[in-house]
Amino acid sequence: VTLPKDDDMFMPPKGDPLSIEEIKLLKEWIVSGADFGGWTGNMEGAPADAVAAATTSAPKPVKPREHDLFYGELSKDLKPAAEADIAKAKAGGAQISLLKADSPLLRADFLTGVSKCDDSKIALLLPLKDHIVQLDLGRTIIGDAALKTLAEFSHLAVLDLRQTKVTDAGLTALTSLKRLQTLNLFGTEITDAGLKNLTPSKNLKLVTVFQTKATPAGVKLLTEAIPGIQVTLK
Repeated sequence: VTLPKDDDMFMPPKGDPLSIEEIKLLKEWIVSGADFGGWTGNMEGAPADAVAAATTSAPKPVKPREHDLFYGELSKDLKPAAEADIAKAKAGGAQISLLKADSPLLRADFLTGVSKCDDSKIALLLPLKDHIVQLDLGRTIIGDAALKTLAEFSHLAVLDLRQTKVTDAGLTALTSLKRLQTLNLFGTEITDAGLKNLTPSKNLKLVTVFQTKATPAGVKLLTEAIPGIQVTLK
């Protein structure tokens, strides 16, 4: 839903695109675990015992999700960010929102001004470096200098760099981010050399290199270096 409208993978394929607020709401739902609540889907044609179980069974005990435990640990002993720091970041074009209503953790993006977000704008987020855990810089005009700034964001877990000007060498700065789990490099000029530079990042779980210059050989190198990582090339 955040890809350019002329991209073959843009969603929805028909009708009006999602608004910025709708995209933010969708991200929040996914990040929170994509919980469908008590919805069971269309039970028409299902066996009678399945229908009965879906409508009468007692709710199963809810186990803490890995996602919740992870962000809970990041927020431990962390006080809410100063409103003045948030206001300064917003004045620079950033959109800042709480990860959850009861959490001091933040998500940030520049979706309303991607063409104006350069390396200097990322420096405006530095006062929030301990609070921002999800950052969307997709389609902005940042380069490697921004990645050197982001190296100070110790709690950053999700970073979207799709269609930016970052390079293989710039990715080296991200290896200091010990909490980084998800990295989107879609549509960048990243090659196998960039994937090699990510091998020290043993915390990574998902890396997207679709429509880059990376090859299956580079993906193999990264998956062998980081057991369990998922790398999307195609």
